[in-house]
Amino acid sequence: MIDWLIKSAMLSSIALLLVVFCRQFIRRRWGAQSAYWFWALVPLSVLAYLFRDSSQVVTHSQLIQGWLGHPTIPTYASPVFVQSAHIQWLTGCWLLGSGLMLAYQIGRWRAFNNQLKQHRQDVKLNTALLATFDGLSRRPAVYASNRITTPFVTGLWRAAIYLPHDFTDRYSAEEQRMILTHEVMHLRRKDLYVQLLAEGFRVVYWCNPLVHIFWNEFIQDQEIACDGSVVQSLNQTEKNHYASALRNVAVAQLLPHSLTFLNHKYVRYEMLKYHDVELNHPLKGGLLLALSALFFLGSTQWVFAEANPADRGPLVSYEFNATPAKDIVQLIALSVPGEETLVNLDVLEGVVVDAKAEEVHAFDFLKRLLQDHGIRFERQGLEWVFAKI
Repeated sequence: MIDWLIKSAMLSSIALLLVVFCRQFIRRRWGAQSAYWFWALVPLSVLAYLFRDSSQVVTHSQLIQGWLGHPTIPTYASPVFVQSAHIQWLTGCWLLGSGLMLAYQIGRWRAFNNQLKQHRQDVKLNTALLATFDGLSRRPAVYASNRITTPFVTGLWRAAIYLPHDFTDRYSAEEQRMILTHEVMHLRRKDLYVQLLAEGFRVVYWCNPLVHIFWNEFIQDQEIACDGSVVQSLNQTEKNHYASALRNVAVAQLLPHSLTFLNHKYVRYEMLKYHDVELNHPLKGGLLLALSALFFLGSTQWVFAEANPADRGPLVSYEFNATPAKDIVQLIALSVPGEETLVNLDVLEGVVVDAKAEEVHAFDFLKRLLQDHGIRFERQGLEWVFAKI
């Protein structure tokens, strides 16, 4: 497990750096939606590694406890499950860190949610503001609170929009409508669900500093993409009111698992003039993501490339019980084409093996098996050379 976590973290880090490096260019060239879609390259890189060919994993051994008094049998298998104290310790640390971060995130959200429930009042909206909810399958609750300074939307199953207690005094009628339109757009786009998945990614890869360093960049692109979705449906007068709302609002609070109109307002204000219906078409974002994913995954194969399978022998499955090592060597030699010359085979004299092999490359299996018995095995062309370690 730890092997997969480390390598997938490396691969996702490469994808993350690529996204952060390209996001502004993509946003200006192909639109905010495309830049937002591009973040999917990070989890896709992990999935690609997860579903790679398992036969590419280098063979290691694990010890399987015998049954009814039988001796312990070393089993050689791919993918790797190395049962050592070192690996178990690392895996335990990783799981502990993920558990602590998950507990912290849940605790922070519950404390915030409980505080909101204790200091909120129902809000009755006028007809113009209620019209922003048109088309939603379930209308969100709307509350006012004197504990917050910024409007935001929260809640996965029971969505709620929270407004500052002086919301109607602070903003004009048109600004109020634009702010609510933005928060409702987050619900239409299911942005809270995407944010939850991204938080889950941070929990799993908690020890990778990049997922925390670039968290704000992800939220910024999510907000700008939401702006693009809103602006597409506005006329020029409404766009001016939207820009006015962004320009006049205060700085946003940091709120757990919520999306607020005021996040990254300066960058978003500058981006308003770049939002375009054609550039933000989701098909272009999907096409860009697909092409980028193919290029990225193809160009990073070398990062985790293993030895050429042809140099590692055919895939084999064996089970040996008190079998002489010399017989095992000769059996594997018969499984490969060509006339092999076995050099210094006498060092295997007296070595008896109890072992099991499950879908592993033959030469990897033999090398590891003999190494565990103090014997080095090397292939030099058609010569197989054996020596004591």
